Amino acid sequence: MVNNLSNAFRLPLVFETIKTVHAASKSTDFAKVGAAEEFKHDPLTGLIKGLKDVLKQPGEQSTDIASSIKILAELQAQFSDGYSIFSVLSPEGNRIWEQVVDNTITRVVTSINHASSWLELTRDKSDPNGKYKHMRWLAEENNPHSKWSVLLNSIFHLDDQLAENYGDKRMIKKGTEKVPAKLTLNNVGGTQLIVKNGNDSVGTSTASLDATSKFLQEVHTMLLSGIEEFMRHASKNTAMSLSTDEIDTYPGKKDKHLYIDIDLFKPKNSGLGETEGFNILVGYMAGELERIKIFM
Repeated sequence: MVNNLSNAFRLPLVFETIKTVHAASKSTDFAKVGAAEEFKHDPLTGLIKGLKDVLKQPGEQSTDIASSIKILAELQAQFSDGYSIFSVLSPEGNRIWEQVVDNTITRVVTSINHASSWLELTRDKSDPNGKYKHMRWLAEENNPHSKWSVLLNSIFHLDDQLAENYGDKRMIKKGTEKVPAKLTLNNVGGTQLIVKNGNDSVGTSTASLDATSKFLQEVHTMLLSGIEEFMRHASKNTAMSLSTDEIDTYPGKKDKHLYIDIDLFKPKNSGLGETEGFNILVGYMAGELERIKIFM
């Protein structure tokens, strides 16, 4: 494993380059000594630009390791304890910051994830200190859609109000442990095409995509990761989505991140995918009907 990583980042070539520079610094050739000292003064730039001709040996393999150095520098910036930086590059290459100002969606997601149960989130009796009083709008009598929401039903047991575990957090397996299910708030940056083994890349942010590109992006993100942008104000550039590790829709589902298994839409399954999709839509229509009845 270590050798694979070493070769993937061309570390042997980096080491050989440094050895070549060290040998040149002990040469009697003043041109080589000067080039070696210049390299030592700024080795990162030297590795990215490559060795000067005076330092190269006849027949020496290419020392073009700029792409590997860039990747290693990004890993150092992201995971080293020697730096404290939370900026990242957008698909368009612009620097953005991972922290955002607390807003409605972050408060909602944080409250759902931190509440010990559905009752604590939506009932005054179960939340005497009023920690989650700003979330009472989710109670079924206020919002009939709650009991039909696939995401909420994937976080809490809401399918049977008479069950003993009604309102409890669902537990999902992560590694060897079981942990409470949680919602994940995703910032959908956009799409970027990266040239393999090179430094070139081209990308577009989600807010700048045309209709076809947006459709293609969401087909891929939904099928691969269960991520699709939710409604966005027209004047806003931030694209966000909600997802969870395991979506609970029907027993025996294989694609945990999807509402319906992709395989169920194959012709051999005689419309099972469409049937499961209909069952989900019926729930949402029932929620809308109950909402209409409340305000009639």
